Amino acid sequence: MFKDFSPRLFFSMAAIAMVIISPLFALFTPILLIQTLYTDITKIYIFPFGRVAFIIIFAFILFAAASMLLFWKRNISTYVGSIIIVLIGFVALYSTTQIYTAIDYEQIFVKNFVFEDSMEWANIDEVLFEYVPDDLGEFIFKGKDGQQLIIKEHKSDVTSGIYNIAKDKNIPYIEREKK
Repeated sequence: MFKDFSPRLFFSMAAIAMVIISPLFALFTPILLIQTLYTDITKIYIFPFGRVAFIIIFAFILFAAASMLLFWKRNISTYVGSIIIVLIGFVALYSTTQIYTAIDYEQIFVKNFVFEDSMEWANIDEVLFEYVPDDLGEFIFKGKDGQQLIIKEHKSDVTSGIYNIAKDKNIPYIEREKK
């Protein structure tokens, strides 16, 4: 049975499969993350779909590269190189779960893979929504101490949610066109 098994064929098919299924993972993973990991209904979640999709496709290209490396040659150095490439791919996939913005009645929490930032509503002086017509805008939360937190708008009900929270907290909400 093992005489009929071709490692080169296996690794080449694995590389092709990774490239083919990467757009599907890039499309469905953000939806699944929002529905499974971030299910707190008291918070508004902003999930940067474009950046996450790019990272997922990049990770699957790394997996395909590791398979192609093993397709090319199989010795100790290529196995070690493939393991390192696969680990980098898994770190990239993990980073997609660590990129989001959560907004609730207490604070605004921005988390990226490397850093996180938060601002409590009690420290916010005004909320400014700047936009370009027919394009997405950005929210600028100005703190009483001069600190600013800038969040890009998302195609969902985030705008009305932020407006309602600002109105409930008696914080001025200013909407203007970007110049």
